[in-house]
Amino acid sequence: VRKYAILKQVPSGDLEDDLDKLDLDRQIYQYDPSHLVKINEISIDEAIKYFITTIEQCLIMSQSNNISTTNTNCPDLSSFKMKSLPSVSYYALINRIQKKCEFEPIIFLQSIYILQVLMISHGDNDNIQLKTNLEEYHIHRLIIALVRISCKLLQDKQYSHEYFSKVCGITKRLLTKLEMSLMIAVRDNELMARNRDLLNAVETVTKLQNMNSHN
Repeated sequence: VRKYAILKQVPSGDLEDDLDKLDLDRQIYQYDPSHLVKINEISIDEAIKYFITTIEQCLIMSQSNNISTTNTNCPDLSSFKMKSLPSVSYYALINRIQKKCEFEPIIFLQSIYILQVLMISHGDNDNIQLKTNLEEYHIHRLIIALVRISCKLLQDKQYSHEYFSKVCGITKRLLTKLEMSLMIAVRDNELMARNRDLLNAVETVTKLQNMNSHN
């Protein structure tokens, strides 16, 4: 899945040159052991809280119409939109997924990273805006896709397609559709987050809270 994710991001042109560029970009990164230590200090409850907070802050920004007018790469969220809000809250959905699957914190941190890649635009002076509007009708299916893709990126052993779809209360066909829709929506971005990227994603959650509290 990781190789697939990288290849999905390769722009049209000379494939060998593009892959060489990807390898070069990765070689620039200098590993910092302190990043791993900080990541390992985040508990599962904290990771889930960061995940929920990211969703909440994106919804607040949508309600205040804090949408970037300069971003030309708006993600298509139509595949995630439900016709009506389910009776189960997205808080309950996240808790159910964790109860049935017992994921490590890294899964939800990776989900936060992908969600921010999908939704958040960083402008001049670290100005944060949304790339497109996010509605509550999108949240449940988006959560399912984010967690599932994060698992496939980070874990060697996976819960079966059938089991995970039952946990989430959807069909196997819909689960496949949501996975593919998310991959397409973030296809021009790096999906595999380094430890530094995960820490930056957590810091962005705090920035979102501070920014929205002053609005």
